[in-house]
Amino acid sequence: MPEKGEILGRLTVRLGGVVRERYPHRMRAARTIKLLRERVYRAFKIPREASVLIHPELNELVWRRGAGNPPRKISVEVRVTKYKEGEKEGEEPEEVLVLPVRPVKGG
Repeated sequence: MPEKGEILGRLTVRLGGVVRERYPHRMRAARTIKLLRERVYRAFKIPREASVLIHPELNELVWRRGAGNPPRKISVEVRVTKYKEGEKEGEEPEEVLVLPVRPVKGG
C-alpha cells in the first residue's frame, strides 16, 4: 500500500450520457460530484466507512459552467491523506482526496 500522501491511481470518468439523460438541468453538477465519488469507491476498492474528499479545484471545475452543464469527461488523481489507526496501520485508507489531473485554467 502506498504511504500517506501518495497517489493511489488515476481515473478518467465519462459522465456525459448518464448525467444528461437521467437528471434535470438544475441537478446535473451536484449529481456529477456524487457519481464521481461512487466511481472512486468502486474503482479503488475503498471501504465505505472511509471518506472520499473532493478537492475544491475539482468542485470548481464541475460547477464552472453552471449546474446544468457539467463536463462530460473528468480525469482525476486519487491520493490517500489519512490511514486508519490500529494493529495494521497503513492497510486501509480512512480518508482519500480526489484531485483534477490537469490544472484548472481560467477563472
